[in-house]
This record gives sequence, C-alpha cells and structure tokens, in this order.
Amino acid sequence: MGSRRGRGDAMPIFAGLRVAGLLTIAVPAGLHAQDHVVGPFRLGLRTAAIGVLEGDPRQEFGEISSVAILPDGRVVVLDRRIPSLRLFGPDGGPLFVAGRVGSGPGEFRSPSQVRLLPSGELAVLDVGLARLSFFRLVRDSLQFTRSFQVAPTAREFCVLGDSVYVAGARVGDSKTVLRYTLRGTEAGGFGELFPDAKDPVLAAALSAGLRIECLEGAGGVLLASEWLPAIRAYDARSGRLLWESRVSEFEEVITEHKATARGPAIVFRPPPRQSVHKVASILALADSVALVQLERTARPAGGSSVNTSYDFRLILTESGVESAAYRNMVHVHARSGSTIVLGDTTDFPRLLVYRVVTDASR
Repeated sequence: MGSRRGRGDAMPIFAGLRVAGLLTIAVPAGLHAQDHVVGPFRLGLRTAAIGVLEGDPRQEFGEISSVAILPDGRVVVLDRRIPSLRLFGPDGGPLFVAGRVGSGPGEFRSPSQVRLLPSGELAVLDVGLARLSFFRLVRDSLQFTRSFQVAPTAREFCVLGDSVYVAGARVGDSKTVLRYTLRGTEAGGFGELFPDAKDPVLAAALSAGLRIECLEGAGGVLLASEWLPAIRAYDARSGRLLWESRVSEFEEVITEHKATARGPAIVFRPPPRQSVHKVASILALADSVALVQLERTARPAGGSSVNTSYDFRLILTESGVESAAYRNMVHVHARSGSTIVLGDTTDFPRLLVYRVVTDASR
C-alpha cells in the first residue's frame, strides 16, 4: 500500500483550498504537526491513533470499511474482513466488540457500512445478507434492536430524518435510490440508471456499485457510480434531479462482457497506467460542500503489489461545481462536529483522529 514513511515524514492532505469564499480546508504540512493551519476550517491536535501492526487483537484491522463518530467522541469501526463492530474511546483505547459471523439477529456476513442515526442508534448495512441491522448503545455495550431486508444490490445507505436512502438498482428496476422508513417499509424510490443505456447489462452493472451521501440541512441526496465520474444530486423527498456534474481527471475502467452460469455479466479492469478510475466515497463536510474521494491504483513494473492513493475533489452541493482538487495517501472516513477520522494504510491499517478547529472555536 504505497511507499513506507517514517513517523516524522510529512503527509499533506489539503493545503489552503478556498471553496468559493464559503470554506477554507487546510491540514498541517505533516499529520503529526500540531495546530498549524491558517483558515476558518483546519485540523488541530491529533487526539488519538487507533490500530496496531501487531499486539492487541482488538486494535488489529484487516480492512477498515466504515467509521461512525458518536457525540461523546467515541469511534465505531466496521472491518470488512473481521465482521464486527468495534467501539473505541475518545483516546483511541478499545472498549468492546459487538457482533460475530453468522446470519442470525445481530450477526454479520459481509458488513459494508455503519451510520449513526439521529436517534442515537447505529445502523449497519450487510451486503452479504442484504440487510440493515440496528443497534443501540447501553452503557458500554451495543444491543441489537431490529433489522429489515433491503435490495440485494444495495451497497451503501444514508439517513435523513425518518427515512433511509439505499443506493443500488434492483434487477429490472430503473430506480437507483430506494427509500425506506426506519421500520423497514419501502416508501418509493427515484434516480436513473447510469449509462451506457444502450447496453442494459453494462448499465445495470454500473448502477449496482453506487456511492451515496445525504445532505441533512439541504434535504438532498448525492449519488455516484463507483466506476464513472458522474455525480448527481436529487431532492430527497420529490426525487427530482437537481444537477449532474463530472469530476475532473477521471479515466473510466475497462469493461468486458463475460458469460456466466447466471447469464451475461460485466468484468471491470483498471486502466493499464496509474490513473484515477474509481469513486471510493462521498462525504459531506458541510451542507454546502462535499468531499468526493477517488481511488488511484498503480501496479509497479514487475511487482505484484498494488499501490493505492486518493485524489480529493471538493464539490459545491448547490451547483455541482468542482472547487478544488488534491492528492494524498490517506482516506477521510468520517467527520462529526469537531472530530474528523482519517484512514492511513501506509504501513498497516489504522485510524487517526483529529480535532477540527474553526474560527469560532479558537
């Protein structure tokens, strides 16, 4: 996963990126620097590091897929390879593990995403079971409360008020976002399949791997295909398409048709050269600004390992205009209030927790 760095080496993320006069995002020249950024939005002191190469198994990660930040600063981590929820204290110390491999209540097969609900519950999407499971925090434990089935193609979800928005078109369904109540009743859907519309198999494949993010204050939903540079914004209630834009410097993957026992399918292959070709996630930094994280992979000549880094695009959510771009090795997993969590896989999978500083909080 990229070249190794020493503890004191610089790893810049953003550097004074002005967003149409609304927001300046900046990060220290090195992730280990302390409170060194000019601008109304910046990272201050690092408050915790979660993850070890070897040692406490509760802090060893396989592949961190999703992170949620609780109001009190505790961090919930979902690991794709070790199906469970792990809770860490604000200082990064491990507290407890919930869930196990299985298909029963509160168990996981292939969990992909965890979200914190306005009610304080945690919701986990399991793509292997096509199921959303809900948990509540009781003292220092997580208790399973309920679950319901979602579309088998669902890969991500987000929550606005009393509705859950699930991204993933069902077979024979042209909708790409399905809405459910928090009790599991389907309440309609919206969105169109991504191109190429002339090739229904390809359109279905491109619309199965979707990224989604809800904009709480704006009442909107952002949607992107994992393999295309298109970002779409919808009104969450009416389903009306508000705008569609394209991120810059994106090379679409190579697609090949393949016959399988279940019928025709699409195989995705990265471009032969190092390039940005995959939408890793969309994260709302504020109601007016979203961070689109693009995955860049490269296989060194003669090598078997794949180097992964990220390109960032800042998108104005009102218009879809791309305001800034930057490249780095880290992945921004979550932001809540004054806390932001970054993922670093330079030497081993770990999370770095920072305090967000604004002019008002100085």
